[in-house]
Amino acid sequence: MSFTNVPMQAIADLPQGQITDIECKLLYWLTSEIWSGKGAIVELGSLYGKSTVCLARGMAANAMAPAGKTGKLHAFDKWLVDDENAFMLKQLGKGYRGSFKRIFEDNTDSLKDWIVAHEGDVFDAKWTHGPIEILFIDCSISKEFHEMVFKKFFPFLRRGSIVIQQDYFFYRSYYLPLMMGKLQQFLTEKVNADTSMMYQAEVSIPVSMFAKPLADSDKEIALSLEARIKHYGGIASPHGGIIGAMLVYFYTLRGNAQKAEEWSERIRRENKYSAGNPVYRNLNNALAAV
Repeated sequence: MSFTNVPMQAIADLPQGQITDIECKLLYWLTSEIWSGKGAIVELGSLYGKSTVCLARGMAANAMAPAGKTGKLHAFDKWLVDDENAFMLKQLGKGYRGSFKRIFEDNTDSLKDWIVAHEGDVFDAKWTHGPIEILFIDCSISKEFHEMVFKKFFPFLRRGSIVIQQDYFFYRSYYLPLMMGKLQQFLTEKVNADTSMMYQAEVSIPVSMFAKPLADSDKEIALSLEARIKHYGGIASPHGGIIGAMLVYFYTLRGNAQKAEEWSERIRRENKYSAGNPVYRNLNNALAAV
């Protein structure tokens, strides 16, 4: 069964969150159909638990996993309201700053036997739970954050392991195309679901790859983004347009107003995007933001 054929009933009545139905179906399908039950599942960025519930429901429905399942879903989050996530947490009241972990716990209570919650900054976390079968990353904070995730969690991927970069097609994730591109001989790009990109490990990543950053050159970042625009069908395609918006954001950060304006004008001229599509909405938001 393809993930697009997962029935809506499987992802009904989910907590509030930012992932779309097709992304929810992908997560449920991976844990219900692909996960063996032996290795761990890691989720970086749980918020209210929407993706957590999708993953855990699939684990509970998985007929492949043996009765003595050892794999757990390890959910990582600070569960703290800050300026970045406050717009998602309006039910806590205007101006609230503090923990919202109780909401996550309430939303995931019926599936708690599958979940291990790790509260705190992932920068401070240590992974000691063996091979990782599925790594879901929904926390695009910075290039430094993703470099840390690469060094901390990617060494535990094995042949067949799945990696989902949920913010791959997000204009602020300008470093991800280069980072994942440098791993393409080890991790094969498999499928796209809205802003998420899924990869599968062909082999374990060599230890030597973890000795230096994946995205430490501005020139390489810019060249990688331009190459990805072509890969996804050019600037007129929705995904090519998003990668173009990454270039606009990147050049804006670097103070190169001329380059940023050139790419912005090109996107607006060549990309006829529609507000009804999640990827196009991301592009529209990106252009408005930069």
